[in-house]
Amino acid sequence: CAALLGEGATDALDIVKGLLDSKDPKVRVQAALVLAFMGREKSAATVLEDAYSNVPRECKLTILEALGAIGSEESLPFLVRTLDEPFQITRVVAASSIIQCLYH
Repeated sequence: CAALLGEGATDALDIVKGLLDSKDPKVRVQAALVLAFMGREKSAATVLEDAYSNVPRECKLTILEALGAIGSEESLPFLVRTLDEPFQITRVVAASSIIQCLYH
């Protein structure tokens, strides 16, 4: 996917964006992560937020980081809710993403 998303690869991002509608939840999440980290695509945030409760903790951390990379203030309510989670690392990553959203 990295080769696909080289310089000037807006067409490739459009292809990946189409995967946000996949029936496979794993494909949707992976596409959203690529779009978050490579394109700061705001439409990926909804997919990531929807998937959050159904993924393992390690993936939750990646989702929180991706939401920070997108930097949309629309994700702030979701990120603030994650500050109530029991794991400290989750709260730290959520707080970091909140800061990124506020200062993008």
